[in-house]
Amino acid sequence: MLLWFLLSLFLGGGVVHSSQPDTWSVYPPDISGKFTVPVDNFEYNSVESFDLRYLGFEGFTEERKGRRVVLLYLGNEGQIESFYNASGFLFELASELSASVLFIEVRVCEEHVRSM
Repeated sequence: MLLWFLLSLFLGGGVVHSSQPDTWSVYPPDISGKFTVPVDNFEYNSVESFDLRYLGFEGFTEERKGRRVVLLYLGNEGQIESFYNASGFLFELASELSASVLFIEVRVCEEHVRSM
């Protein structure tokens, strides 16, 4: 093992390359969509709205006594697909907990900024 590591460092220019697949290809989202939310949550007379996107995977889900476990990722300032793809640990945890995984994007996302 040590010999392989040293050879890969020497022959690979110091970079160890991984052939590990990305999360998207292993656990492709089986639910996705949008839901409409108000632009201003504090002014009740506002009629402006926009759509928030969500992605989810229910491949591990088991209902127990009428209850389900959901691991929820509440976005970040970027494309939701990037965070879905970079969150392999959530899917490992979901498989252990028989849970669903749900990603919801945040409001300050590049797609929304362009559309407002």
